[in-house]
Amino acid sequence: MSSQSCTGKARFAWWQWLGWLAAIGALALSLGGWSVYSRTATALRQAQTDVSSLWQLWRDSQEMAVVAHEGWTYVLALGSDELDNREHSYPMTDTIIIVAINTQAGVVNLLSLPRDLYSDGTRSRINSWYAAAGGGQDTDTARARVSEQISELTGVPIDYTLVLTLAQVRRFIDLLGGVDVEVQTAFADEQFPREDVDTTSVFDPAALYETVSFEAGWQHFDGATALKFMRSRHAQSAEGSDFARSARQQQVISSIGTRVSEQLQTSLQAFDLSLLGRLYNFYSQELASQISMSVWLSMLQKIVQNDTKIAINRQNLDVGPQTNITENARDFTLHIRSLPQFRADVAAKLTKTD
Repeated sequence: MSSQSCTGKARFAWWQWLGWLAAIGALALSLGGWSVYSRTATALRQAQTDVSSLWQLWRDSQEMAVVAHEGWTYVLALGSDELDNREHSYPMTDTIIIVAINTQAGVVNLLSLPRDLYSDGTRSRINSWYAAAGGGQDTDTARARVSEQISELTGVPIDYTLVLTLAQVRRFIDLLGGVDVEVQTAFADEQFPREDVDTTSVFDPAALYETVSFEAGWQHFDGATALKFMRSRHAQSAEGSDFARSARQQQVISSIGTRVSEQLQTSLQAFDLSLLGRLYNFYSQELASQISMSVWLSMLQKIVQNDTKIAINRQNLDVGPQTNITENARDFTLHIRSLPQFRADVAAKLTKTD
């Protein structure tokens, strides 16, 4: 009797534990499902979109045929100096970078064109082309026109063109929580143009300029500081040249790419889609009208399919008395000795894979 009673109790305890485990499992699944739902809902709110729109974007990127030439896609990135308090000034594109992307090799080559490069065809510096074409007013026409002119000058078939303002660069870096940049050489610039002054009505140097300085070593920059690092060109050292500034611009762009990759990887591993939502919202509102997000997703899918790691190469053109690009000391413009040689140099740097 006692044996049967013990057996009955044992069976009851076993089923009781099974029930508790099932309940705990169901609760964990419910909480996990709610966590996934909550995070997804938050990301969608931040992206100001819905699941069906994202699914369509993904489908479009899979079906899209990204323009390429022997494996290379060429993107022209222009940095406009437009500021909110300079509405009546002509926007100059002091940042002119051709980005060559090879998804098969996993290579991204950045080549800066000097802003003072002079074109005999237009009899002007290339950084003035955007303003001359109506930049700041008819931006679509200006972007298309500059793309044609840069393609004609360099011999590079520009496939996509992206124009970024200073404010957009600053907001994007702040959205990422800043970027880490290694300052190669310490420098100070006592003539850095202040952003909060209307240069069309203020002419006092004391009000127009401020001093910015950077110590050597790794630094964490917010958007405003990164812009100062990228734009400075009046340091009393080698860092005061346009070539040093171009190198710093490429450095920050590379750091932004690294930051986006690292943060997205960390976020996705934790299934935190909030950053993805913020990036989607920023790009769709600010830049998608210039280059569809599907283009970038399509290239990213090809890189993932090829299982390649992205290598970013930062390059500039050689300038000097013994090179193909020389400086005119009278007006500080840069002139091309041989256009065929110039185009050959550009092509060699943009298609470099090692």
